Amino acid sequence: MTDAKKPMAEANRDDHMLWAKSNEAALKSDAYFATRKNTIELPHDALEHNYNAFDIADTRTRRAQSWFAREPASMPVTEMTRVAGQYDYTLTLLLLPEAEWQGARHDDEEPEEDTYDRFIRNGQYPVR
Repeated sequence: MTDAKKPMAEANRDDHMLWAKSNEAALKSDAYFATRKNTIELPHDALEHNYNAFDIADTRTRRAQSWFAREPASMPVTEMTRVAGQYDYTLTLLLLPEAEWQGARHDDEEPEEDTYDRFIRNGQYPVR
């Protein structure tokens, strides 16, 4: 899970979020929940939803679209859930992978050469 760069933590009770907090990378990619302005219900297939919670702690990886509708279908999200029974709520950590930069590609063009690769190919190695 070291490649997960966009974490988001949330607490919920009765299948609704109490609060949620995202890091800066997640905020920039719209992976956040505005819990101060809205009452947000958990996705019905969320790990911590009352109907799905069987253990005190559980982890599952699945499609990110169930949490974040704008994410691509191929993007995974890892849900790590911990039931805090004595406080009557559940904590969840959602881990999204770091976005991969993809330059514009056209079918009729050859792929662009990376500047770093060009330096290496020409014998100009980085100085460390």
